[in-house]
Amino acid sequence: MHEWMNKEGVGRGPVGLGRPPTPLNANTGCMDVCMHECVDGGMSFHLRLWRRPKAMFALRLAANLLAAGKGGASLALLPHILEAAAAAGAHESERPATRLALATLLLNAAVLLRRSAASIDTKTPAICALQQLLTAPALATAPAVAAAAAEEASCRAALALGTLAHGDVETQALCAGLDLPSALDGVGGGGASARQRECVASARAALVGC
Repeated sequence: MHEWMNKEGVGRGPVGLGRPPTPLNANTGCMDVCMHECVDGGMSFHLRLWRRPKAMFALRLAANLLAAGKGGASLALLPHILEAAAAAGAHESERPATRLALATLLLNAAVLLRRSAASIDTKTPAICALQQLLTAPALATAPAVAAAAAEEASCRAALALGTLAHGDVETQALCAGLDLPSALDGVGGGGASARQRECVASARAALVGC
């Protein structure tokens, strides 16, 4: 995850404000506090009331906060965030960027859950959210930029699934029960890109118990 975070700039301090980038670990404490304030102060309300486009920004914030988290408090908030995202219909949004924000949130959560050796009960909300995202109706033909976002969303969702299922028999069984191996068949439709095929293959390899 660190490689992706470094590429995307997650965890860095403000740039162009006369200060150098801040190391990721220096932000962890204040990020956890910020996440508590966001959820306790009404992130669920925010997502339910403004479905488009503000749900996308709320999900991006949550994804970045999870990327900076170490577990514990961050993971305790994950079910509430995912509940709000489902209520907002983020998984079936007509905006590819909203689906991408949700997929990024789930990928960051998957890495955090794996690092924390989370139980199947703790993983279940994320797996159910991935099932919703991977089985949502495909987006209509969109401009190139939107199509690229939709493609990346499907890739990150597949990678999140593989991260959660790798080496975990209980998670593999849950994925089988939710028919997630079949859901991977729909990634990219009939015109899957090389990257989509690679991410799906990686997820399938992690679902060997299914």
